[in-house]
Amino acid sequence: MLWFGKIEKTCVRIPLEVKGKLFVSPMPFGPYDPGNNLLKIYKQNRIEFVVMLVTDAELAKKAKRDVIETYKQHHIEPIRFPIADYTSPERHAFSKVVDQVSGYLRAGANVAVHCNAGVGRTGVMTCCIVRDILQLSAEDSIAYVKQHMQTNMTDEQMRLTNRFQPLAERIAPSTESNE
Repeated sequence: MLWFGKIEKTCVRIPLEVKGKLFVSPMPFGPYDPGNNLLKIYKQNRIEFVVMLVTDAELAKKAKRDVIETYKQHHIEPIRFPIADYTSPERHAFSKVVDQVSGYLRAGANVAVHCNAGVGRTGVMTCCIVRDILQLSAEDSIAYVKQHMQTNMTDEQMRLTNRFQPLAERIAPSTESNE
């Protein structure tokens, strides 16, 4: 469960200035979804894509069903990007997923992001999506995300958030002159 102030929630919306809506949660049908209500919440919020940050081993051990197939049956497209718990992935591959999700959100799609508990890996992915869309610094994106969800990122995950470059910065022409 996620905590916002004193209110416990299983699915939280992160406000962004785009057409689509970004949601974060624990993994549906996992240990942090004891009433198995998250899929229903996803459907109520018209989630079209779900970024799954859990590993195959976590899915097999912690989910009470085939989550990927369940998403597909409910017309929710899974975006698989497994990250081992308490770690952070290689930045280039991670950036591609952030770019993809940011593009879907800008186009008007509703997207959910989850790992197992929805606070570590989900937190780092969410901070980087916020950095990309709102053009915030790492520090400001972390502060913004913490206003809306509980996060518990490792030092390694915090470093990834700091090293992440939004797409606009990666494609901007160099301001240095070639003299």
